[in-house]
Amino acid sequence: MGLLIRNKIVILPLIVGIVLLLIGLLILSLNFNSRNENNLLNIAKSISSDFTDQNNILITNNIITNYSNNSLINVYHPKSWLTSRWVNLNYDNFDIYNHDKFSSEILSNLSISKLSGTPIQILIPHIEVNSAVENLKVISIDGMKSFDSPKNIVGRIPNEFLGSTDATGWYFGHLESPIKGEGNVFQELPNIANAIRNGDVVYIHLIGENYQLVYEAYSSEEIHEDDLIIFNPGLDIIKLVTCSNRPFYDYRFIVSAKLIGEIKK
Repeated sequence: MGLLIRNKIVILPLIVGIVLLLIGLLILSLNFNSRNENNLLNIAKSISSDFTDQNNILITNNIITNYSNNSLINVYHPKSWLTSRWVNLNYDNFDIYNHDKFSSEILSNLSISKLSGTPIQILIPHIEVNSAVENLKVISIDGMKSFDSPKNIVGRIPNEFLGSTDATGWYFGHLESPIKGEGNVFQELPNIANAIRNGDVVYIHLIGENYQLVYEAYSSEEIHEDDLIIFNPGLDIIKLVTCSNRPFYDYRFIVSAKLIGEIKK
């Protein structure tokens, strides 16, 4: 009897010890699993972060790629990426293709009838030009016929001198006129050269009674006045001209622009 009691006394602590050991192992197992879950969560966050960074790299690469091809019209110029220039973007100056009334249908069936009539207004938002347009008058100087200079407006070579009846042609404006006081409507026109070089898009709007044509500047040049030859540039091209080479003004700065569509009224 005494032996049985002693055996029970020895076995009971052993059982209690085994139970406590099992409880301890269970707690350690739960803590380990919890730490593993946290580690997995952190790893998942890291992967998600890395994936996001890769997406950002891909997006940036796409922007750079788009800017380098013909679809640059739909993305911002690189110098806008780190500035607030994009806040002030407007369709007239930067993204005419997204204007709700812009259409390029006219290009598929370009004809004189669609371009007939002298424009009455010219807009060049990039250099803040908003001017009336009038045909230049023919005057006689020392028995020689010549065109009168545009006075505070943009002057246009009349159609009859170009052998056409359409809105395209040559448009002249003063760079400055300190003596005669005839305005400086094209004072900023030479800046278009830098704009084209930098990849900025420059639109020219010619507005008539029944149309608003949109052109995009694509080239510029500077030549001596004696080398200037007036010709019919065709249905889809216009030429903008002003004086250059201060103080002699014996050179002409010329911007060429191509028709890209119209703003439907």
